[in-house]
Amino acid sequence: MNKAWLFHGTGEPLELVDRPDPTPSPRQVVIDVRAAGLCHSDIGIIDGPGAGWITQRPIVLGHEVAGVVRCLGPDVDGVRVGDRVAVAVPAQPVIRGWTWPTNIPGWGETAAMTIAR
Repeated sequence: MNKAWLFHGTGEPLELVDRPDPTPSPRQVVIDVRAAGLCHSDIGIIDGPGAGWITQRPIVLGHEVAGVVRCLGPDVDGVRVGDRVAVAVPAQPVIRGWTWPTNIPGWGETAAMTIAR
C-alpha cells in the first residue's frame, strides 16, 4: 500500500491514508518518492487562497519530487527501473477546463509513490 496525505478542504487536517499502489499507463513511470518539495501553491491550497484551483476532493497534493523509478509503462524509453529521477509532477485537476499534463488525479508529493510521464 501507498501511504498518502489527503487534503479534504481548507481548515481541515490532512488525513494519512493507505492508497493502492499506482499503476503506470503506457507512457508513464511509477516513482518511489525519496524527497519532496513543499511548493507555495500547496501552502496556498491548504491555507485557502488556492483551494479553488482544486476541482477534485479529497486529493493528494504536490508536484515536486525526487526518487527512484519503480516500474515503467510499456511505451516508456529513456529511463529504466532503478534510475534516480527528479521531476515536477503536476497531478491535480484544476479549474478552467484544463488539467496538468500527467492528468493523474490524486497522486502527489505527499504520497510514498507517484506517477510521472
